[in-house]
Amino acid sequence: MTLTDKEILEIERILDDLEIYVQSHIKERRVISAEVLKIRRILKSGEQQIFYKDS
Repeated sequence: MTLTDKEILEIERILDDLEIYVQSHIKERRVISAEVLKIRRILKSGEQQIFYKDS
């Protein structure tokens, strides 16, 4: 199962909000920003199925 375009856009919006918050409030922002970047790369690579467990 993969994510829909709408779901991907919503995740990206949440990541944008998270990055803005992190830049303003969190000292270890490089670590969190790196994790956000990993998520963005996964979304763009088409490997969204890793977000779902096999049932």
